[in-house]
Amino acid sequence: MKKLLACGCSYTKHVTTYDDQREQFDTRTVLTNNNKKSNVPTYWPEYLANDLGLEWYNTGEPGAGNDRIFNNAIKRITEFDDIEILCVLWTQMFRMNLWNYTEEMETINVFSHGLAVFSKEDPVIYETAELYLDKLKGKGSEFWINKYMYNYFTNISVLMALCKKLGIKIIMAQAMMFEPDAGGIWTESMNSNYYDNRYVELVADIDFDPKHFIGWPIMQRLGGTALQDYGSELHKQENVTGERDWHPNDNGHRIIANEFLKKYKEIYY
Repeated sequence: MKKLLACGCSYTKHVTTYDDQREQFDTRTVLTNNNKKSNVPTYWPEYLANDLGLEWYNTGEPGAGNDRIFNNAIKRITEFDDIEILCVLWTQMFRMNLWNYTEEMETINVFSHGLAVFSKEDPVIYETAELYLDKLKGKGSEFWINKYMYNYFTNISVLMALCKKLGIKIIMAQAMMFEPDAGGIWTESMNSNYYDNRYVELVADIDFDPKHFIGWPIMQRLGGTALQDYGSELHKQENVTGERDWHPNDNGHRIIANEFLKKYKEIYY
C-alpha cells in the first residue's frame, strides 16, 4: 500500500517511541505508529492517512529544527519507493539543532534558548544560543536574520521541486507563528522593519506553487496564517495539551489533519 510521509517537530510527534532495547523513550527519529504510553495522542499523520486510505510514516521529532525536518524528508524519500504524498509541518524559523557530547540532538531557539534536555550537562548549547542571539540583535544583525529566513524559504522550494520531479504529492504548513510575531522578547529583540521587508521580498521571489502550502504566505498581516496563529482553532485551550503547553492534543491533531485533508481535496481531487 502507498504511504503518507509526515515530517515535522513535536507538533507532528510529541512523545517519541519507546525503545525496548534501550528501555527508554527514544529521542531519535523512529518510523513507527505504535507508542507504549497511554496518554499519547493520535497524531495528525495517522488521522490523515486513514482519511486517504494510506499507510503512514511519521518522522516527527521533538525539538526538530527546520533543517532537521528537511533532512528527515530527504532521507526517507531516498529510502522508500512507496511514498504517495509528503506532508511537512514546519517549525519555528529561528530554531537550530546541534550535537552535544551525549551524542543526542539538542535544540535551541535563539530567542528563548529552546529545549534544555541536556543543556545542564553541556553548557556549550546555551553559550551558542547567546552567541546567535547577540548576532540577531546587534550590529550587522540583518546579515544573520537574512540567513535564517533565506534558509527557511530554500528548504520549502527544494522539497517542492524534488517532489514535483519525482511525482510525489506534497502539502506543507507552518505549525506555529514565527518568533518575531509571537510577542515578548522574541518581538522586542528583532529588527522588525528589516524582518518584515525581507520576508515580503522572499515571498515574492520563491519559486513554487503556493497552492501546496496551507495558509501561504503564513503571516496574518500578509493575508496568510500559521496553523496555530492568533484566532485559529489550534490556538484555543481545548485543543492543546495544557495551559502552558501549546502542543496539540487529540482534538488539535484532528484539526491539523482536517487542514491537510482540505488542502488535499483542493489540489488532488
